[in-house]
Amino acid sequence: MNRSPSCHVLVALTLLTASACGASPETRGTTPGGRSEGPPSGGSNDNVPPTAASSATPDAGVPGSVEGRDVEGQILVSGPGFSPPILQGTGVAGGPTEGHSGPMGCTGYYPPRPQHVLKVGRTVPMLRVMADGIDRDLTLALRTPDGQWHCNDDSGDPGYGLNPAVDLTNASGEIEVYVGVFSDTSTGAQYTLGVTEDPNRYGSSMRPGGLAMPPQPPGGGGLIDPF
Repeated sequence: MNRSPSCHVLVALTLLTASACGASPETRGTTPGGRSEGPPSGGSNDNVPPTAASSATPDAGVPGSVEGRDVEGQILVSGPGFSPPILQGTGVAGGPTEGHSGPMGCTGYYPPRPQHVLKVGRTVPMLRVMADGIDRDLTLALRTPDGQWHCNDDSGDPGYGLNPAVDLTNASGEIEVYVGVFSDTSTGAQYTLGVTEDPNRYGSSMRPGGLAMPPQPPGGGGLIDPF
């Protein structure tokens, strides 16, 4: 059937209008009301660039997780024979957590998170962790990678008997260190932390002019009052 020139013009204008609006049977559908059914296949309704995954940081409150914790310092222990003979750190002792009320079962009041983390490379046969509070009665609680707690109140330090110290056998991995106080009224006390292989050193050895204690006789010495 022959079409008049006006019909050809009308059809051409209709196709041109549809192309300009982006509507075609292959890429876009309409509902009976004339509304779009949605974006073309593979499209997105979001107005932000797509991402493969979130970059959320680890939960700092997960028990036993060191990464992301609010620690005052990390102390790196390369292995046996490390130098200097006493590795040191400083911080503020104590906190709101009563040691015997939780899983640590240690005397004293502690912060909810460790002040220090010891990162031990090669296994150290004997590692002493000690603290000096000058005129405060400090306590220590250490959590080793196997989940065990090791604690001390009074080590028998000849220079200041209220200083704590803990000896670890075959120390390795990441060890959390909590420095507490015997009485909650002492929370906020300044301390110096020491890490050594020398069994003749105590917390007071870290004071200016402090020296190692005389060697203990076989079977003598050692830490007293482990709780």
